[in-house]
Amino acid sequence: MSTSSTPTSKAPPALERLAQLIIERNSGKIIVGGVLAANQSKKSVSLAIAGGGSGAISSLVSTPGASSVVLEGIVTYHRQSFEEYLLNHKVLQSSSLPSNYVSKEAAILLSRAALHRSLQIIASSSDRTGGAKLFDAYQSCVGVGCTSALRSSTAKKGEHRCHVAISSLSASNSSRLYSCVLDKHLDPPRTRAQEEEVVSGIVLHALMDGNDEGILREELLMGSEHVSTDTISTQATAALATETSATSDVERAIQSIHDKECRAVLLFPSMEGGNGEMLVSPHPILPNDCIVFPGSFNPVHSGHVMLAKAAVAKVLQTKNSNSNPKQKQPSVVFEMSMHNVDKPPISVDDARRRIEGFMALLKEQQHDQDTNSLIQKLDWGILLTTSPMFAEKVEVLLQDCRISSSATDSHLQKGTFTFVIGTDTFIRIINPKYYNNSMEHMLKALQDMQNRGITFVVGGRVQQNVPTDNGENDNTNASNLPLFLGGQRELDSLSHESNVKQMFTLLTEDDFRVDISSSEIRKKGKR
Repeated sequence: MSTSSTPTSKAPPALERLAQLIIERNSGKIIVGGVLAANQSKKSVSLAIAGGGSGAISSLVSTPGASSVVLEGIVTYHRQSFEEYLLNHKVLQSSSLPSNYVSKEAAILLSRAALHRSLQIIASSSDRTGGAKLFDAYQSCVGVGCTSALRSSTAKKGEHRCHVAISSLSASNSSRLYSCVLDKHLDPPRTRAQEEEVVSGIVLHALMDGNDEGILREELLMGSEHVSTDTISTQATAALATETSATSDVERAIQSIHDKECRAVLLFPSMEGGNGEMLVSPHPILPNDCIVFPGSFNPVHSGHVMLAKAAVAKVLQTKNSNSNPKQKQPSVVFEMSMHNVDKPPISVDDARRRIEGFMALLKEQQHDQDTNSLIQKLDWGILLTTSPMFAEKVEVLLQDCRISSSATDSHLQKGTFTFVIGTDTFIRIINPKYYNNSMEHMLKALQDMQNRGITFVVGGRVQQNVPTDNGENDNTNASNLPLFLGGQRELDSLSHESNVKQMFTLLTEDDFRVDISSSEIRKKGKR
């Protein structure tokens, strides 16, 4: 089992100053070149230290203000602890453990596992209230991994060395690596504690992106010792093992879903200046109150956004009336399955085009005054999956996207995901035709989802051609107006299954009505 560091001693002066600089920059108290350093340095950090370097944790947590930076610090000293940490945080399979535990590869794997832990903590944090957005907060998440071989009770034949890796959800989706070989032939030689201090200093140096005002060089390194740096390109998911710079992170993420190398990939817009970039998370972690909007989004349009916002409002209304009146706004993911039951998979190019449609909509709406249709008012992302059926979507959400750890599993056995769907999808979900023509199978499938905490919000639509009793189409109803189909009649047909009915919340015409569809837009050749 992993062991958390619980330091009590005062940090050495060099480490103390490095930790102070990190925390000051994170809080925006330092000016570098006339600019607040926190603009580039805001971090929410989890650290995983394998062996030497644990002084970095003690230095940080013994500095006032550490809670603004440090999420968690853990020491995986034993090899079994190291392996369990990597496996628990889904960065690799047991068959692909590193061959060398003091290597660049091992440090990078640790940092990615620590990044996964940072995302878990932020996603489950109760501090995210008011206007705070989860996917914005994700962009400050950092994972630090450190491996080292230092002086021990018996002389080492090999080098005394360390590797420190920093992983985050940067636009380049890469890990920054810091490596150093310590001179073991100094006269007098360093003690183990002194080597520990150097490695801890390198960890803090890495957290400052190498900009530590010369403290590491002047006070901890000696002679020809130096820290070499490298940027290691990573993939959109752990399932992608090869490295390439020929395609973008988004394209690699799409390809991984297309080829079924993984089941889900999360994308969301970068906060940096509306630059039109999508970030790819190697871990599609979603909060348990997340709203999931499945669709083909071919193309996405303002009606999708307005339905998502109506669902957010309805969920908030329900939760605020039942519990906390200051409930945070749920995050929304637009879920797009690249695989269909009876159609060929969506091509990589087509999926990329649909994703670009979200960013185009975001750009188009920058000066829009209609706040009801503004996508930037949502805390939103895109979830690419391989799951066309709702039962499969639920499995992916609960197994691949759920917040889970040994500390939280006990009260997270059920998800609390809410699907937002249209009336047509709702009618299919409760139609026995899609369950081998078995009412029993349909009810069991719905009850299984209900038992796992799944609910639905249903948005209606306008039907222009209303079928009459003789099967012909009549373009008007009694009021000479298009008919709004909200699903109430179909819901009433489940009256004998009141428990299942509770899964579905119908939006009224006042809650949501948009007379637009993707098919109409495709016919017109515009969004």
